[in-house]
Amino acid sequence: MNLSNLTNQTSKSKPAVTTRTDSKLLSAPVSPLRIRRADEVFDEAVKILIYGDTGTGKTRSILGLLSEGLKVLYFSTEIGGTGLMTVRLEAPAEHLERLYEVEGLRDYRVITEFMRDPGKLLPDIYEIDPDVVFWDGLTEGQLVHLEEYIGEQIHLKNEREESDARRSGLQLEQRDWSMVLNGTVRMVKDYLYMHNTQTGRAWTKIATCKEAEKERVEDPANSDAKPKYKAKNTMLIHGGAKKLIEGGFDLILRTRVKSSPTKPDDREFLYCTAPRDNQTAKSRGIALPPEMPGDFSVVWQTISGALKTKKRSRVKETQ
Repeated sequence: MNLSNLTNQTSKSKPAVTTRTDSKLLSAPVSPLRIRRADEVFDEAVKILIYGDTGTGKTRSILGLLSEGLKVLYFSTEIGGTGLMTVRLEAPAEHLERLYEVEGLRDYRVITEFMRDPGKLLPDIYEIDPDVVFWDGLTEGQLVHLEEYIGEQIHLKNEREESDARRSGLQLEQRDWSMVLNGTVRMVKDYLYMHNTQTGRAWTKIATCKEAEKERVEDPANSDAKPKYKAKNTMLIHGGAKKLIEGGFDLILRTRVKSSPTKPDDREFLYCTAPRDNQTAKSRGIALPPEMPGDFSVVWQTISGALKTKKRSRVKETQ
């Protein structure tokens, strides 16, 4: 595994190492636990899940982050590897200097080890110290890498009566779904806990996920009618893991593309932020309009503005 900057440049200067002294530790010195008042520390790092159909602008969100001057660490678990072509083609060269890509994450064990202890596999990650860790392909992380790993574990058990499909992870049975659920939740948990262990600085997390396939709607009154399909407007995650991982994110946004009825080639990217039409959405106290333009810099300005306003108001209250 290696870490590459998209302009083949790496920072030679090390960030200043700071220690966090703004919390009152009420536990014993040898204990890893601590307790602090909610108004003592207000962390501006957020956890965002973006889901949508293919080609609706999920990975394109990186363009907005870069335009806001943020440093982004990108890794992909999609079956095609990196999905940064749009970003490379549209971002100015000076923006790409702040985009770093992790290469070599093609195995569930390597993926989870990277999430649990990124400095072990990439020692320079703490020197780069990204503002955002962007995970592209949560769906494939589960449906491809995790389920393939589960099939390998079944094979290692040498269960002779099992089919080749089950042992290879191509076909799972009811008894395997608890492993899918637990593996998915633990993978997302490890990702959301990633931070700079040297300074204690939290990193913003943004993960992308595919949208579930449209369901066919039959017309019982007319069996000869042309079938219609209705969007489920929800994430493509197998098993019961979807509900559990939703709770780990502060915001859940859905991407979609709106075409002009008169100009089909004129497409507008949008972020949907309200839980309507059965779509999954979440904002955790941050006021967002029901739809926002597909420029993530606008979304980020709204989010960061709300967090900084709240932080300033808390500082005034304590003065």
